[in-house]
Amino acid sequence: MVLKINTIIHICEEQDNDDPADIFFNFIPIKEVALRENNTLCDIIGLVSSIDECKFFYNKYKQKYCVKRDIMITDEKASIILTLWEKQAEAFSNTPCSIIGIKGAKICDFRGKSLSSIDSTVIRSNLPKINRTIQLEALRQSSFENLNLASLTTMTQVKSSVATIEEVLAAEVDLMQHKSTEYFYVRGYCNVIDQDDAIYMCCPVEKCCKKLDDLESGSFFRKKCRTEQHAFKWAYALLCSIVDATGELNVCMFGNAAESLLDISADPFHQLKNCNTTNIQNIFMHGAAKILIFKIDSKVVEFNGRQKIQYICASVCGDLQDQRKRQ
Repeated sequence: MVLKINTIIHICEEQDNDDPADIFFNFIPIKEVALRENNTLCDIIGLVSSIDECKFFYNKYKQKYCVKRDIMITDEKASIILTLWEKQAEAFSNTPCSIIGIKGAKICDFRGKSLSSIDSTVIRSNLPKINRTIQLEALRQSSFENLNLASLTTMTQVKSSVATIEEVLAAEVDLMQHKSTEYFYVRGYCNVIDQDDAIYMCCPVEKCCKKLDDLESGSFFRKKCRTEQHAFKWAYALLCSIVDATGELNVCMFGNAAESLLDISADPFHQLKNCNTTNIQNIFMHGAAKILIFKIDSKVVEFNGRQKIQYICASVCGDLQDQRKRQ
């Protein structure tokens, strides 16, 4: 486009026009979303079968709190989750079983296949009476909740609010399948803290926590990068069992998370360990007695030729809001 000296520019006033006739929809069946490429756009129509509450979370990239809402869209053959963001999430006012059309939803591969709204996504409920809406109206009048429909989105997702350990364990199958890294919050206490190898000698370099082997010659060897060090520092490596009313979860806990649990850093802990066993026992008992919010990172790792899920406690806090601010 080229602007010349005689070009005239007029302001195009924004009109609040909800007439769906102004929008051309190219609806596809929900089951066809599974065949489409990720990060492309599609139009779907269906019944709103479930609506989640708005959820607030801290976006590290945007450095602000954001809001999202998940809704389930269903037709005769399948269902899928559509995630709404920010104003669209807060403004969504449709009721369950209402018929809506979505234009320009982004196809994602989160938890199988799902849809996400973007700035240009349009959601319409006052659709004209066409064959497709008549068919969905008939579906609404039937007991569609009892139909055995295929869900393109796996529903074992651990929510960003506090999850029960039972929910976490239920999500393991899906985590193993997608081999993704997930995090979640658990509220509970440490039933068992392994005291035998609670601390280890690690590299003194800032932000390096690699284990060192004592060469008993005043030097220490770091296997990971095959280098020698002439100093070391003590660091935590706790093996804990976190318990709530629904189950038990074995986790590893390092660095600041372990210090927050035990209320003592690794160096003075080592000094006490060598001279006062009673104080060490009291420290562990104090850590185990506290009900806390644990932020857990979970990922699939390979150990001795077999894959398993490793749970690492990233941080410990007494309040969920404080946990989110630490991210």
